[in-house]
Amino acid sequence: MLQKVAPWNRLRGPGGDGDASSVRPPDLKSVKWSLPLPGSGHASIVEQGGRWFTCTADATSGQHLVHCINPGTKAIEWTIKSPFSQYHRHEFNTFASTTPVVCAKGGVALAPSGTSELQVFGFTLMGKKTWSMDLGKFPTQHGHGASPTIVGTTAIVAAEPDFAMGGIFAIDVASGKVKWHHKRMSADAPYAAPLVTSIGGRDTVIVPSTAFGLTALDLATGELIWQLKESPFTQRCVGAVTRNGDMFIVTTGSGAGSRLAIGFELAKSGPPVQKWSLNRATSYVPTPLTIGKDTIFWGDNGIVLRVNAATGTTVYQERIADATFASPIHMQNAMLNITRKGEVIRVSDTAQPGTPTVLPLGEESHASLSVFGSQVVARTLSKVHVLA
Repeated sequence: MLQKVAPWNRLRGPGGDGDASSVRPPDLKSVKWSLPLPGSGHASIVEQGGRWFTCTADATSGQHLVHCINPGTKAIEWTIKSPFSQYHRHEFNTFASTTPVVCAKGGVALAPSGTSELQVFGFTLMGKKTWSMDLGKFPTQHGHGASPTIVGTTAIVAAEPDFAMGGIFAIDVASGKVKWHHKRMSADAPYAAPLVTSIGGRDTVIVPSTAFGLTALDLATGELIWQLKESPFTQRCVGAVTRNGDMFIVTTGSGAGSRLAIGFELAKSGPPVQKWSLNRATSYVPTPLTIGKDTIFWGDNGIVLRVNAATGTTVYQERIADATFASPIHMQNAMLNITRKGEVIRVSDTAQPGTPTVLPLGEESHASLSVFGSQVVARTLSKVHVLA
């Protein structure tokens, strides 16, 4: 019998860790069906109540779009439009690169605009915008791209521009009420989705940044639990923090090819302690994957590096795919990802990846794969694909 995962209601699933290891992967022989979307973007797809949600943007009409897809009818059920003006962004970025979050009470999406303001808004599952809030000026070198996280009915939004005042927000999905705001001055804008994890029985928000290294906040109150005394990072944080037991793995890098990954071990009190670092073959944009005692870096250049999470020692290093910005997911006996060219890749999750299985989708993709029940769904620049 096919297993299923909990509602995939945020980027890379309910824990943000890409774990769908209870689900058998598709054989990647074909696509069951595809759905064209108006506009384009790199947002992944999320699910709540049997409906799928994603974002695109239409630069010609100046509209940011949140779409609700009915997989039963294979059609768009409704679209919420928000006006925006174009702004400077990296050539690999889009005007709709952040993945929305959803729960039974509704959803939250982010819509940056050329006025250098970042808007966050809530919507019902029936397609009504319920509230909106301006999070302030958002000057950046590359544009916006940090996806929110959701826990229960609380959305955690990281809004930290380049060398300007920003911070981390906890927002009630239904009302838009700000539960807390951890305000701070940033350095290079981080693009990592916040990680929420339990530390000593306390629900904790973990966020990486060039300015502060690694920060832990209380999920309920926003209280600062700990922060590194000094940031070890000189490059931008894009991939989310990955947890493996008592280890936190943080990746940084630059478009010029610089890479740094650091493994931190939880301490009995205070900030974690650095145990190892790697400056080659690690990932910059893709978030690492946890499998057993190992951490897998699916590199932007298609090289996959698997290391022991506690020591950083190499298990294997192999070129598996072409350039990749999406983050890998873990399924039964397999790892899956999608390349920038839109090729879905499946390899073994064992200590040797084996020969890849490849399914080309024919369109650029930077969006991480999603698992809805027992289905794997891919998002390319302007389409949704259900894999067979």
